[in-house]
Amino acid sequence: SESHERCLKIFTDLFIHDVRGLCIIRENPDLLVKNYGIPPEIIRLIASRPVSGFQALTNLQEVSISISEFLRSGGGVVLLDGLEYLINRFDFDSVYSLLQEKRFDFLDARGVLLIPLNLKTISNRERALLESELKTLK
Repeated sequence: SESHERCLKIFTDLFIHDVRGLCIIRENPDLLVKNYGIPPEIIRLIASRPVSGFQALTNLQEVSISISEFLRSGGGVVLLDGLEYLINRFDFDSVYSLLQEKRFDFLDARGVLLIPLNLKTISNRERALLESELKTLK
């Protein structure tokens, strides 16, 4: 979805209804705890260092491992925010490969992946590739 707010609301609604969750973000984690009631222990930051005691994921491999461990432990919903940052830092093809790799992990675990993304930050080719792997929420 292009709406970060919509993805956060969907994530929160599912979590409130007892769906396990993992929130991987670039946002201020304290605001997510305060404004959405997301428990700190399920929040991971995409950052070069831990902030305010929140675990940091510093590269694509750590993001991948974190998602895999979550899905293997029972699945649920994963909010993967910060795709623009990941693409800028690690390049589109690497991030796209990560998403392709995780797609079937989500299917096996009957999990849900929510990705807020400003489509203006990517090319038409990149958008088409993402749309071939992911369902767009309008």
